[in-house]
Amino acid sequence: MGMQATHRTERRGAAAIALAALLLAALLGALLAGGCARLAGEPKDAARDRTGVFLYLTCTRKPATGIRFQLSGLRFMAKDGTWTDCPLERLVDAEESHAGQVLLAETPLPRGTYVRMAWRFGGAWVADARKSVALVLPDDGTTETAVDLAVPPDGRTAFFAEWDPDQAVVDSYRFEPRFRVQGQRMAMTDVQAFVACAGSDVVMVLDREQDAVAAVIGVGRGPVGVAADPARSRVYVANAGSGDISVIDAAAGRVVATLPNAGCSPTDLALSADGKWLLAVNPDADNVSVFDTSVLSLVRQITVEREPAGITADPGRGLFYVASAAANTVAVLDPTRAEPVRTLRVGLRPTGLAVLDSVLYVANTGSDNISVVEPPSFAVATTIPAPGAPTWVAPCPADRLCVAGAGADQVSLVYAPTRMVLKTLPGGRGPGRMAADLERRKLFVANEDSAEVAVLDLVSGRVRAVLPVGRQPRGVAVPGQ
Repeated sequence: MGMQATHRTERRGAAAIALAALLLAALLGALLAGGCARLAGEPKDAARDRTGVFLYLTCTRKPATGIRFQLSGLRFMAKDGTWTDCPLERLVDAEESHAGQVLLAETPLPRGTYVRMAWRFGGAWVADARKSVALVLPDDGTTETAVDLAVPPDGRTAFFAEWDPDQAVVDSYRFEPRFRVQGQRMAMTDVQAFVACAGSDVVMVLDREQDAVAAVIGVGRGPVGVAADPARSRVYVANAGSGDISVIDAAAGRVVATLPNAGCSPTDLALSADGKWLLAVNPDADNVSVFDTSVLSLVRQITVEREPAGITADPGRGLFYVASAAANTVAVLDPTRAEPVRTLRVGLRPTGLAVLDSVLYVANTGSDNISVVEPPSFAVATTIPAPGAPTWVAPCPADRLCVAGAGADQVSLVYAPTRMVLKTLPGGRGPGRMAADLERRKLFVANEDSAEVAVLDLVSGRVRAVLPVGRQPRGVAVPGQ
């Protein structure tokens, strides 16, 4: 009996030690995670509407006549002969499809290869200045097109259709359009731009030469921030919903690695000038994650003040600046140190930051101005009025700064030497993060409210193009800029 009691006591002791070890491991995990919590509206385990396949339509030359048609649905036939229906209702105008890409649908489509595509029409019309005449539709209202299209395992891709409206009307009364459809091909790396679309879980690849969507890449959930490293041909994407960082091979157009972020939800990214350090802002934990890109590993987290929002790198000093919106401060970070170098006060609710000619500019959404901070003293030298709730700021050619005013749906162009607003440009609905193409003197503006990217000509001040993209476009990156 004494021996049995001794064994029971030993087993209870071993169980207690095991339980204590489990609790210690859980505590260490919580400490590593930095107390991160889920972002509101981005539950990590929630089922999302992962639609994925984007279908674009363009026409290659200006139509001689005004043609419109009602698209009432699409069908795709796989290699095994099975059909998949994609219901939609979309009125297509020939002039609109000539002016730029028209996003016909963002729709689910099972992985696999498709060999035929059927277009179903609800009506078609040809119009001139005086009247509109209905056209006779094809038999059963459907036109079929032979295709060779592939949907990858993650269900994320883009198809591009072209048509010639002037060849779509036969004998002046019959509507018999012909479409040429092809899958996506990556743009050359020297003309790429990248847009993170939080509502569609994708990164859109833009062709900066053509001002067009070139491809779609599936990433994690709720992508927000983007940073590009042209030297390594990499693009990093902050996925707020899944709490990780996607690493994209820009030449291949695919995700090659996913970096855990210690349970935190990253929303903005910045890279050091040499590409070694990648910093991710975590508003849910009031800290910043530091990744060593040579080994693609998280090396530390730096605590900052409440609600960190934007981040930018200072290539001349090897520092990073982080705006904390709830604290009205900016933290100065050295990626090799565990604590901020210093913290300075700016305007109300700072969000976006930019460095131009070694001077730091901070967009203060709550006080409608830009703080001008001059290192190395890090004193606020002056403020620039910027009405319209300025949210983000980007360096632009010829000593200009571009400031997005989300409250006024405009972009202000500021001349940095005189610190004066030169002009305002149309920014689209809900302008947010921006990136400039310095060589081509273009500005790419993500308009979250309209699911578009506005391409602005920084010389003329005109809108060059409006690109329909995925839902909730947030982050924008132009490699090498």
